[in-house]
Amino acid sequence: MQRAHPPRRPLAWSQAALMSFVSDAASASHLEVRAADAIGREN
Repeated sequence: MQRAHPPRRPLAWSQAALMSFVSDAASASHLEVRAADAIGREN
């Protein structure tokens, strides 16, 4: 019989949310850099 997961702590949730936000921001900036690079190659 498996034990139920303990309730999440607010700090752990904040860390997960922060990591998700950082990951999204990093991927977004990476796409912007790639787009700028592609535009630079076309010109």
